Amino acid sequence: AFGLGWAWNGVFHLSVVRYSRIPAAVATSVVQTAMSFGATFGPAAFGLVAAVSYPIAWIASAVGLFIGALFVWLGRRELSRRS
Repeated sequence: AFGLGWAWNGVFHLSVVRYSRIPAAVATSVVQTAMSFGATFGPAAFGLVAAVSYPIAWIASAVGLFIGALFVWLGRRELSRRS
């Protein structure tokens, strides 16, 4: 479980490098910065919302995941269009 939990990170960076037209160092630094930002502020934001309402915190998390998936889909579509 530990290996699988961390394996997606490498696969995600591989796909960013493979499909991006910008240099690998730039592409992965942007992705890593965004992931670190989310890992830092996501739990704190969830805790603040959960202090008010636990169900609303889970709904907000689901909405955030949906928006993230939408951005990934739009980014992949844009990269496919440029190829």
